[in-house]
Amino acid sequence: MQCHPIPKHGRHLHLRLGELIGIGRDSHVYGVHVLNITSNSSIGSDSQDAQPQPDLNLPDLCIKLVEPDKPRSLAREAWFYEQLDKMGLQGVAAPRNYGLFTAHCPFSQVIPWRTEDWFFRQEGRDAASYEGIQFDRQCYEPEDDIPLYDDDHGSNVNSHWKTFLQDSESPIVSLMLLERLGETLQPESRKRPFCGEAIRQDIKDILEDISWSGFEHQDLRCNQFARSIHPTPCPRHGRAHEWHILDFQCIVRVSATDDDRKELKRISQRVVDLKYFWCLSLC
Repeated sequence: MQCHPIPKHGRHLHLRLGELIGIGRDSHVYGVHVLNITSNSSIGSDSQDAQPQPDLNLPDLCIKLVEPDKPRSLAREAWFYEQLDKMGLQGVAAPRNYGLFTAHCPFSQVIPWRTEDWFFRQEGRDAASYEGIQFDRQCYEPEDDIPLYDDDHGSNVNSHWKTFLQDSESPIVSLMLLERLGETLQPESRKRPFCGEAIRQDIKDILEDISWSGFEHQDLRCNQFARSIHPTPCPRHGRAHEWHILDFQCIVRVSATDDDRKELKRISQRVVDLKYFWCLSLC
C-alpha cells in the first residue's frame, strides 16, 4: 500500500472536528462536519475566497484518529478496506471508507483534539514524553500466527509501512475518513422481543459475506457491529443489512478453497451464539 498525491482535478473537503463517538484499543473516533467543498485550485487560499463546489451527497462522516505510535496499524486497516471494496462489501457489510490521510504534525498541534478521555497505551504518558522515543519498527500482525495467509501479490511484504519508523522529531498524524454509522450493537439486543433472532441472523449473514470473500475476523464481539444508515443491498442475500461490521485491525486475508470458506463461515457464525460475542461473563 503506497501513498498517493492529492488528485490534480479532485475536490478539497473542509471539515470541522465534532464530538467523540467512541474509543478503541489505540484510536478515537470523532464525528466531523462538512464546512465546504472546493476545487483543488483553491487549496491554500482563504476559505472565504474558495469557490464552493456542488454538493457531493456525502453521508454523515467520521474520522478514526490513531495514537501517535500506531500509524502502521491504521494503514493496515485501510488496506483491508480497499480489499473489501474490491469484493463489493463496502456499503454492504462494512462502512464506506474515503481514504487514509497522513500529515507531519508536531504533537503540540494534536493536543487540542484530545478530550479528557484520551489516553495512550502507557497510562500517564503525555505528548512531551514522546521526545526521543524509539517507535517499534515491527508491530504484531494477526498474520504472524497464520502460516497460509493470502499475500500472493506481496501487498504486505512490499508495503513501505512494513518498515515504517515514526520520527519523534517530525511525527505523522494518521486518520481514516469513514461513513458514520448508527448505534453499536449492545448485549441487551439479544433479548429484544421479536427482533433478537433477526439481529442474530443479520450478523450471521454479514459474517457469511466476509467469510466467502476470504476474510477472517479474529475479534468478533457485538460492539464491533453498528447500525447501517445508508446500506447498499447485498447481492448474496437479496436485501440490505441493518448492521455493518467494524474494526478491521484484527482481520486477515486467507487462502482458502470453497470448503475452507464454508468452514470459516460456520465457525464465525457460531461465535454469535457465544457469551463472549455478547460481552457477557463466561462464569
